[in-house]
Formats: sequence, structure tokens, C-alpha cells
Amino acid sequence: MLCVRMLGVLTVSVDGRRINDDLGPAGRLLSGYLFEYSDHVHRRERLVEMFWGRLDPDRARAAFNTALWRLRRLLAHEPRSEGGRNLQTHGAEIVLERAPWLTIDTHCFASAVTQRMEPRSAADVAARVSLLESAIQNYAGPFLDGEDADWILEERERLHTLYVRAESELMRCYGTNECYEDAIAAARRILVADPFRESVFRCLALLFVLNGQRGKALIHYEQWRTAILAELGVDPMPQTVRLAEDIRSGKVFDKMDALKEQLFRRPEATVTNQGSRV
Repeated sequence: MLCVRMLGVLTVSVDGRRINDDLGPAGRLLSGYLFEYSDHVHRRERLVEMFWGRLDPDRARAAFNTALWRLRRLLAHEPRSEGGRNLQTHGAEIVLERAPWLTIDTHCFASAVTQRMEPRSAADVAARVSLLESAIQNYAGPFLDGEDADWILEERERLHTLYVRAESELMRCYGTNECYEDAIAAARRILVADPFRESVFRCLALLFVLNGQRGKALIHYEQWRTAILAELGVDPMPQTVRLAEDIRSGKVFDKMDALKEQLFRRPEATVTNQGSRV
């Protein structure tokens, strides 16, 4: 099995053994692009312009052809590729075909997160949690970490949003089953990735209360309020301030049922783009 990992730094391995490629900087980006958009038909000239646009046309086309040859040689490390035959060139068109012997971590991650599993029993919830935990463990870092091309930033944002959705759903599942420690851990991971996602902070504060840690909820609120003021120059939203006041006064216990219903709402209703304050 040839495994491509692009969550973090691009790495390729065969049966667990990492392959040291010689693709070169532009060739690695081209390879990442073809892996991420496998089964898509790409125009040769557009790829040349994307990755070697600063070279004169003849040198750019030569560099592109060399990169394709090196990528095909990389694929050939998996015997079932038959010499990298799934990298197809048809005149002006290029396509990297998917294959049973090829796994791409971003595809696996996105598929696991977006798979719909409407739970009807405790067993269904357990299956959902297992799926999400497995997907999250495979999220090793930002897509092609260290690169900043426009297409990479767009794909990185899409995958980041899926990661937050997965963690939010995991937090909801754990909270529904009163596994508050695990729900708190999921909320903390979201805030590491996106520190000022205010709806998640409110969930975390309430989870602390449900876990018998009311004082800790207030300490975290003060720390978070100081951080958001220092970093963004803004105060918490009114609903966040109101929740903190209810926790401090004890009124939160009178509103607990309504707050839990809000906390355990499906993440599709609460998760928005990275960096938004909701």
C-alpha cells in the first residue's frame, strides 16, 4: 500500500516504509496538487504555469516533464502501480487516477468526517465516536504545512473546518453521554486550533460546571477574556458575559436544561469558518 500524507508535511510511504523522494520544491507541490485533486483532469499548460510560471516556457515545460517522470517513479515503489501507470498523460491533459493500493490521508479524513451516521441507539453513538476519534487522530497538522500558495490555503481552510466539525460533534456526543472529561478535552483541542471560537468557549465553561468545576470555569473565563482583549482588542460577546455571570451567581443551575440543549446542538448549526466569533 502506498500512503500519502499531506496533513502536516508531505510524506510518502510504502507498507510503512517512508520513501525519500527527489521531487524538488516545485515538484513536491505539483505532486501534492495531483494527489489532492486525483481523478480530476488537469490541463498541462495550466500546471506548468502554476508551478513553473517564473521560468521561460521551454525550461518550464522541461521541468514539468521531469517532475512527472519523478512522480511516476515514486508511484512505482508500489508494485501494483505497474510503473505508475495511474499517472495518465493524454496530450494536453494530465490525470492521476485513484487506485485501491493508494491511500491519501486528506481524502480519508474528509470522508470519515462528512460521513453521516444518524445514531438511533447507544451502539450507534459509540460507532460515531469511534469514527470521529479515528479521523481526528489522523489530523496531524495543517494541510501541506509551511506552504502558502492560494490553492493550499483554500484547501487548508476546508480541512481545518472539517476538523473543527469533527471535534464539535465529538464534544456533543461525549456531552450527551455525560462523559464530561472527554467532552472537555475535545473542546480544549478546538480552542488550541481556533482560540477565539467563542461558542466553543461557552460550551467549555458549561462543561466545567457540569463536571463539578464551577471555579475552574470562572478562572478560564477570566484568562480567556484577557487574551481576547489583548489579541483582538474586543470584549467577549454579551451571551458569553451573561453565561459567566450566571455561573458566578449560581443562576446557571436554574437554566441548565436550556443551556444543555444549546450545548448539545448538532455542530452543523454552530460551526462556521475559521476565526469567526459566534
